[in-house]
Amino acid sequence: MSNIIKVDSSSQSLPVRQAKLFTAFQIEPFVKGLIFNGRTPLGAADSFKPSHVAMNSHTARAAMGGAMSVPGFVTGLLWSVAAFAHGQKSVEQLIEGLPSASQFAIRHACGLVKKGAGLSAGSAETVTLAALQAMLELPAPQKRLSSKGSQTAGTGKSSADHKSSADDKSSADDNDKSSADDKSSADDKSSAADKVLTDREISAGIGMLYSNMDNQAADRAYAAALKAEHDRRAQALWLAERLAEREADRMASTIGKVELFRQLAVDLGVKLTAAQLKALDQAKAA
Repeated sequence: MSNIIKVDSSSQSLPVRQAKLFTAFQIEPFVKGLIFNGRTPLGAADSFKPSHVAMNSHTARAAMGGAMSVPGFVTGLLWSVAAFAHGQKSVEQLIEGLPSASQFAIRHACGLVKKGAGLSAGSAETVTLAALQAMLELPAPQKRLSSKGSQTAGTGKSSADHKSSADDKSSADDNDKSSADDKSSADDKSSAADKVLTDREISAGIGMLYSNMDNQAADRAYAAALKAEHDRRAQALWLAERLAEREADRMASTIGKVELFRQLAVDLGVKLTAAQLKALDQAKAA
């Protein structure tokens, strides 16, 4: 459960660990590759739809709400913006249950586009990068004492008061108090051992596991699409070069044959007619 992002939802903040992960990642090249060289290569003016991202509403939510993976988070944000722009989801539906930083990124990106108006690939890149940059400028969460810490502080004060009053008690009373404390400690340990995870904690753990799998699947899909596009371009370039070489060989062969024919006629003393010369010129120019 330690990998689940937990932030104070009452204020907008960015966990230090998450900020470090994003800072160390090449965000802009990844976003460009995801949009323009993804499942379907696009131009800046082409329409960008949620189907262009290897995610759905469930995987996008898991990627932005579970264990942190920068590629998964960015892909989930991109899908969310496209879904909002094409009228498939509202901002409230997209941010429900997500951490503060994820909610902020989605709100910021969706605030730059009009719901239902569609989204171009160039605009998708612009708003996604703008939202991520704004998110990285959020402050780190303020440290707060947990309820356990408060109880610990209170226990310390109570112990000090007890020590002050215990000086006036007899040794027998101290022994009785010690026995009572030992029993209380044993009861606390037994209670902690019998603690049952809540449905929310179980759901969060499942979300973390699905997030890890979804992010890995998205990363593999992106890498495979990128390799396929690279292979396709390399194959097209190779075919174009071979075609150009064959055409050059054909031209050189035709021109060479025409010149040899003319030289042979001169050597043999054969005078070519005007029609023959015209035919040779046409063959040479073809």
